[in-house]
Amino acid sequence: MMMLVALVFVPIPAPALVFFQACIVIASMDLFETEAWYEENLTFNAETDPINQNFEMFGIGDKNFVSNSGPYFALQVFMIGEFLIKSIISAICSRFAKHERARKIGAYFYVKDGGAILINAWLKLFMEGYFDNAICTLINSIALVEAYE
Repeated sequence: MMMLVALVFVPIPAPALVFFQACIVIASMDLFETEAWYEENLTFNAETDPINQNFEMFGIGDKNFVSNSGPYFALQVFMIGEFLIKSIISAICSRFAKHERARKIGAYFYVKDGGAILINAWLKLFMEGYFDNAICTLINSIALVEAYE
């Protein structure tokens, strides 16, 4: 919370600002490099400017929710894909349960109450990213209001 205070126009001493910038860089590490993938594969209708200079300095260079949210959507796709693949493999292996190899593979991929695990993973992802998503939603709402003015 204290790091994000630097985004608004609150006077902050220079050493604290440098510390906040370092903390933001560490906190926003994108292991999957989704921002580059978003720029290559997704096209957005409108290019937007950052809210102010402080947002741009901290890596929030536009008002688009997807580009500011980092790997949030990529993680959701990964979680859904993992659940679907495990469910499909488990269903196929249960059809061929007479074969020993199919039973071993099915036992490896079987997830008891997989729907509850997926829901719990989504809830955990949502709770961990709630504050960031709230800020990204606010920024995108500002862009929406500016587009209609």
